[in-house]
Amino acid sequence: MDTTNEVFNEHDNYNCYDDTTPEYYLLYDYIRLVRALIEEINDTRDDVLRWRQAIIKYLPERWAEGLRCDMLSNLCRNFEDFDAYKHYMNSYCGGVDPLDNEGVCQRVHRLITGTDETSINYL
Repeated sequence: MDTTNEVFNEHDNYNCYDDTTPEYYLLYDYIRLVRALIEEINDTRDDVLRWRQAIIKYLPERWAEGLRCDMLSNLCRNFEDFDAYKHYMNSYCGGVDPLDNEGVCQRVHRLITGTDETSINYL
C-alpha cells in the first residue's frame, strides 16, 4: 500500500472493515489510479519531446522549423474541466496542476531545447 499521502497513513491494510471501508478504499484506489495516470502522461510527453527534438537535426530546415514551432502540439489535454481532476488537484496536490506546474514546465523547456540530462544525444 502506498503511504505517501497522509490521508491514508492511518490505515495500513485492507482488513480493518467497517461500514465505510469499501468507499474509503475505493477512493484510495481512485487516487492511486489518478496518480499513476498522471505519471504515465508526463513520461509519455517527455518521451515524445525527446524524440521530436532528436530528429529535428535530420529534417529539412523548413520541416525542422515547423516541428520546433509545434513541439507541444497534441501532447496533453487540459483535465481541469473535470470535477474529479479538480478534486484530486486541490486535495492531494495543494491546488497545483501536476501536469502543468513550474517543475514540469522547466523540464519540458529543457527537453525542447535538448539540454535535459535525459535528452537523446547519441543519434
